[in-house]
Amino acid sequence: MADSMGNRRNCYPLLAAYLADYPEQILVNIAAQKNSPTTIASFHDLGNNISSPPRTRKWIISQLAKARQLADPKDVQAYLKVTKTLGLNGVDKPFWLDHPRYQPELCIAPDILHGLHRFWRDHVLKWARFLIGDKELDRRLQSIQPIVGARYFKNGISHMTQWTGREDRELQRVLLAAVAGAKNMSSKVMRCLRAFHDFLYLAQYRSHNDITLSYMAKALRVVHATKAIFIITGARKGKKKNSTIHHFNIPKLSALHQYGIHIPEMGTSPQFSTEITENCHQLLAKEPFKMTNKREDYEVQMCRSLDRVDRINLMGELTEWIKHSEQQEAITTSLQPFPATYRELAKKAIQVAEDDVELQVVRRGPARKQGVWVAFRPHYRNKDINAMARLFKIPALPNLVESFIIRKAKGPRLRNAQKGIDIWQRLRIKLPTVQDEDEMAQAHTIEALPPSGTQPNGHGHCVLISTSEAQNTGLVGKLGAWKYNLI
Repeated sequence: MADSMGNRRNCYPLLAAYLADYPEQILVNIAAQKNSPTTIASFHDLGNNISSPPRTRKWIISQLAKARQLADPKDVQAYLKVTKTLGLNGVDKPFWLDHPRYQPELCIAPDILHGLHRFWRDHVLKWARFLIGDKELDRRLQSIQPIVGARYFKNGISHMTQWTGREDRELQRVLLAAVAGAKNMSSKVMRCLRAFHDFLYLAQYRSHNDITLSYMAKALRVVHATKAIFIITGARKGKKKNSTIHHFNIPKLSALHQYGIHIPEMGTSPQFSTEITENCHQLLAKEPFKMTNKREDYEVQMCRSLDRVDRINLMGELTEWIKHSEQQEAITTSLQPFPATYRELAKKAIQVAEDDVELQVVRRGPARKQGVWVAFRPHYRNKDINAMARLFKIPALPNLVESFIIRKAKGPRLRNAQKGIDIWQRLRIKLPTVQDEDEMAQAHTIEALPPSGTQPNGHGHCVLISTSEAQNTGLVGKLGAWKYNLI
């Protein structure tokens, strides 16, 4: 490989992590079908509530040695039969034998996309749909209030045949609330569903400590302690036969044990999700293919298209950099006759003007920030507060506003507010993420529309407001703060 100086050097990379879905995982670690790729668990051990011993390099090599003693690898049929009994898939010489530091139990990373989300869709969601019924679940999903920026299943989910990771995430947000209180959703069913969703979200944290890992382990224990309810209720059914399956020997369920083992050794799981590579399909495969004539040599045309797009982007970055440099140089030259203090203030003012692209009100509190965006012009300008109370059907609005102004405003503000008020019926809010107070989450639009012909009761979103000065982001509490009733 060429270094930054253009010198060609020999590089010997180490295979530290391998991103793959389940079929490729068992292929890389030469595990038999329906076996665990990272432990020595066979099919009948996949539903255990504790993890099986790791599938180490030494163990795999010893099993290969046993297989060669019992059968000749050149006799494919006989060798396949022997390796299957030893938990292998018939591969005689895995490619990683020449990688001295390859650790099969750690290099095969847990996959959130094909592991957690697909297990949720293929099993957990199906169990819930069986218990509540598609018709009732669709009705409940349709009754959820639409929110700008969040997926609204206006037709339910029973008709859906094409799923992506986005549909999984959007439905995971509301599934527990949607099924709660249904006829067949007993407390044991809800306890198991809640524990799995706890594990699902905890596994996607971008930073962990001993407390968060203990929360994950506790949630997984509850899943295993309560999962039998789906066999009792008959929700655990096979694809081909409509009969109850009386076990949980599911490879992706067994893989849940790996998160608590892999994260302390290799770091958080989102960085190893195959969603990283799946997202590249659109830009690096689908879009370039549309640029071709879709004939035999389309691969060459795709590469040529990617190369041209890359060159255009680089040229665009270069011209923008040159343009910005010229502007900065012109500003610096024009400010030279002025004192140094004035020059610094002027540069800061220019920078603020460039960054301020929209009206933003930022409120800072203890250890957190939040941003609120509203339109430049209010939807109702200088309106009588009593008229607005009648329009929005909020009789208590004048008293509430008056009490708020008395607490917060003084003098001219109070007199101006008594003449008329400005009302915004829509705003956008962005809050810190649950783990990093300096990183803002996705912005959401909050509406408060007055009653109309199409919406007799208006349209307003529920907003939860924290009145405590204590930090309300991140996990707060002692070990074992989450309590589950296993009865």
